[in-house]
Amino acid sequence: MFLGDGTVGKSALLLTYTQQQFPEAYTPTLVPGEIIAEGKNRLLLTDTPGQKEYKRLRMLSFKNTTVFVLLFAIDNKMSFDNVEDDWFKEIREHDPEGKIPFVLVGTKKDVRESAGEACISAKDGQALATKLGAVEYIELSAKSADRDGVSGLFTLVFNLATGNYKKKGKCTIL
Repeated sequence: MFLGDGTVGKSALLLTYTQQQFPEAYTPTLVPGEIIAEGKNRLLLTDTPGQKEYKRLRMLSFKNTTVFVLLFAIDNKMSFDNVEDDWFKEIREHDPEGKIPFVLVGTKKDVRESAGEACISAKDGQALATKLGAVEYIELSAKSADRDGVSGLFTLVFNLATGNYKKKGKCTIL
């Protein structure tokens, strides 16, 4: 399940992955989900409306969730703050023990160069991911040629959902 403020790029990310092209016009959430398949496994990707008035509707989708993807726009400090203040709290209402894994994603990575200091740094994104207990922190752009980042996110989500995730280890050389 994809969660985050409106206009952080949830729908664009899903459309870019499933249709292999970035939607040039803003597309608010209209479709409840997209099914992707790999072998015998099928995964329903659920895009949710980010506006607070849709909380009850979102909560109906939580029942069979196996992975959460929390998103913020790198160029939008409020969306970053809302990850902890709103979205993380919302998933903990559904999963108080924290058994369902989640990934923190910074979207719109392509605007970092033009927006400069107004952007959330990768260091701050990683710090929040660590603080909240995210499986991983990923920065990507659905708009740019960052297809590796987009497909990498969906591979990670699929592996988490199917139990095939292997945490990246740290290597120490003595």
